[in-house]
Amino acid sequence: MKYHIGDVARILGITSGALHFFEKEGIINTKKENNGYRYYDEEDVFRLLSYFKYRSMGVPLKDIGKQFSGKERDRNKVIERVRRSREICTQKIAYYEHLRQLIDDYLCIYDKIPDLLGNYEFAQSSELIFISFGEHGWIAPRREQQDQIHKWVKAMPATHLSVLCTSWENESDELSAVLGYSIKPWKAEKYDLKYDNEKIVTLQSLPCYHTIVSADPDFVYAPGKVFSETMKNIRKRNLTLSAPPFGNILLVDVDGSITHPLVELWFPIR
Repeated sequence: MKYHIGDVARILGITSGALHFFEKEGIINTKKENNGYRYYDEEDVFRLLSYFKYRSMGVPLKDIGKQFSGKERDRNKVIERVRRSREICTQKIAYYEHLRQLIDDYLCIYDKIPDLLGNYEFAQSSELIFISFGEHGWIAPRREQQDQIHKWVKAMPATHLSVLCTSWENESDELSAVLGYSIKPWKAEKYDLKYDNEKIVTLQSLPCYHTIVSADPDFVYAPGKVFSETMKNIRKRNLTLSAPPFGNILLVDVDGSITHPLVELWFPIR
């Protein structure tokens, strides 16, 4: 029986152009009527359905083309490709399970925003590795540094966008800070993040004064300001810092062209 291009395209949910592509790739060998119109028979439909079966399992088009060309004639290669697709599925399951756990970790922090925004608690911080590149901290002019930064960016969301206070031992209300990236040490190993020991700061797990604040729109230009109000509160309560305060950017509220990052801050205390 003859089937026209529109019939087959609707059944498979593809365009007529896609059918021409399959013909070019050797998946089907379309016949023509005397008037020049293409038509498809049961054999063509069978080959197309078989193609979609293999594609649904993740077998690459080029490999299916080899299989359908008639030159290969090796069922073991077909089976091996399906096994490979299964391995890829297993890897993706592991990847998405890990990603789900990372997202769960973030959601646990997000759930604290209503209670901690502008308020304080005492909590234990996690050990982190903090690294800053160049003058800006998140980007650098040199190619070798950019390649290194890319690896930290690629590790998101395990990697945090972070800020580290550098003038915490001063009594001044004008605080300075650097922007950078942070990650738990074991995750740095998992993602094979290389770093120069001279460029990193190890943030120990310590008892902290903990809060979430809404930063000013100029946060990326004056990141030290994000620590100011909490520092005043700490002095008022006669608390003493034991290590540099730091923060992780949780999310960004956007109002038109104005951004207000929400920053989770940790102030290690004695």
